Amino acid sequence: MLNTLTIVLLAVAAQAPPAASLPELLLENRTARQLDIGLGDTVWVSGLDTAERRFIVAGLYRRPGDPSTVTLRDYRAILHLSDLQELVGVADRVDRFSLRLRPGTDRDQVIAEIDRLAFGADALPAEFVAAASSETFRVISRFHRALAGITITGSAVFLLCLVVLKIEERRLEGASMRDVGISRRSLFLWMFSETVAMASIGTVLGLAAGWAGSGLINAYFRTVYDTSMAFARVTDDLTLLVAVIGLATGVGVGLLAGLGMVRSGSARLRQP
Repeated sequence: MLNTLTIVLLAVAAQAPPAASLPELLLENRTARQLDIGLGDTVWVSGLDTAERRFIVAGLYRRPGDPSTVTLRDYRAILHLSDLQELVGVADRVDRFSLRLRPGTDRDQVIAEIDRLAFGADALPAEFVAAASSETFRVISRFHRALAGITITGSAVFLLCLVVLKIEERRLEGASMRDVGISRRSLFLWMFSETVAMASIGTVLGLAAGWAGSGLINAYFRTVYDTSMAFARVTDDLTLLVAVIGLATGVGVGLLAGLGMVRSGSARLRQP
């Protein structure tokens, strides 16, 4: 069984003794990189109030994608539980451990049984622990949602302005078409389809910029913090919302533009 310990590194031996004579540990990637330690190196590790012991680095691991710990700059290692207990001078004591139940197991019954047998221990569902430890991130998430709403609204207004300006540029063309006898139906379909196409292209380009931006943000911060955690995401719900707003804007403005084109005479269309 393994457990995680924030370690105090005292020294790194220049020549590692045979691996069989030393206990092993796993070192976090960032810790190994910052301290210039590699596989097979020997390190001295101690608890806060205990004497140091030598360990051999048997492997490296990446810190889990936990928002509450990913930005911490502490040194981390994973030790066998027996080595950890000996290192900190405390036996048969843990702060927290997790259980993975087999599919179909009655979780409530397991929790009740643990509470009955393990005096002084609290058995809690995983989602309860996650919710209790992530309240800060919920507040940040709500702030980001509000910021995203403002950004989407501003983008929709900007898209509307572009479409309206483009329609104004088509007034003279529409007047010429009216003069040569183009049918009102053809004029309406021309203006409506062009407006919807413009809105659709703008929506796709905006989504592409969002996906590209989130990819760059994730690539940069995953490299900085050496984690697989996603720092920015364009979710399916957000994509659907942006697509609906963009298409609704295009269809609405297209209907108004098409109706304005067919209901106005050529002389009025030529007016500035």
